[in-house]
Amino acid sequence: MSQRPYRCIHTDRAALAGRMCKWPAGTLVTWYLDPSSVPLGLSYSETLKAITAGIGIWPQVCGLQAARVNSPEQARVFISFRPIDGSNGILGQTQLPCEGLSNVQHTMQLDNVERWDADFLRRVVMHEFGHAIGLEHAPDGTVAVMAKYYDRSLDYPQPWDVAEAQKRCGPAPANQPTPAPKPVSQTVTLPQIPVNIQLDDGSTVVLTVTPTFSFSVERK
Repeated sequence: MSQRPYRCIHTDRAALAGRMCKWPAGTLVTWYLDPSSVPLGLSYSETLKAITAGIGIWPQVCGLQAARVNSPEQARVFISFRPIDGSNGILGQTQLPCEGLSNVQHTMQLDNVERWDADFLRRVVMHEFGHAIGLEHAPDGTVAVMAKYYDRSLDYPQPWDVAEAQKRCGPAPANQPTPAPKPVSQTVTLPQIPVNIQLDDGSTVVLTVTPTFSFSVERK
């Protein structure tokens, strides 16, 4: 990943061998977070939310189907925090699905010594789950979340990432149903208007009236 010294330990053996790692077509890539290995500084719920967000970006750009499961036995990707090399170094390591099988379990390990926060973790998991669906590291000099070195400015897969993900998982679903537009209600209050009222005894009372009306607009 591009901001040294943070990086990913994954070695591009499949790329060197000239083959493409990917899950069989139609595979639901399930994942499980080991609750016993949550990093310091984040609660389990904060960790789970950040990991879910990092993984959830990929189905937005390709045909990946991914889902969290509550049992480690059901997971194709087992996520945990483990010692790797201490702080300010390797952030994670993830196995690639090079077997071409849908009934195997791979691991994603994140360094438990790093000073994780939610955004940091989300970006790193986005990168590591790219490996989990078969992506190698981007070529040196390419702007991509799958670059070897961490780049905190990248919150979303870049063109290289999207192209490689779609080679393995197909394009993102098209023609998603659009929610029906909801009417927009608005209340308008006009400036106050003084009104003089003549009483029976000849005196005058001044009332201040504030006109208000409401309307609804349906956007097409």
